[in-house]
Amino acid sequence: DTCLVRAEDLIPTKEMPGKYIVWTCFPYEDNRKVEIYRIDIEPGGVYVSGGHGEKTREYVAVLEGEVTIEVNYSSNTVAKNTYSNNNAEKASFLCFFVS
Repeated sequence: DTCLVRAEDLIPTKEMPGKYIVWTCFPYEDNRKVEIYRIDIEPGGVYVSGGHGEKTREYVAVLEGEVTIEVNYSSNTVAKNTYSNNNAEKASFLCFFVS
């Protein structure tokens, strides 16, 4: 099985103009235990993500700029993740969630 994803063909999944844009590159499916998102955060922007499950691991690869990530744990459950761009340039990164 192959799946070709072209950045120019993606439609934003979530967007707050002037703050952030999120694209779902590979959604979670029963036959795939991986989710991949591309997230762009404008200078001063903040994106808050919901939890992705107790046993899910999150991997982040920064493509451009610098990203600050805040993660809180409560009762062994992953709470919201907050991603923020505290710099003067746009920050772009990929998030991989593996269950």
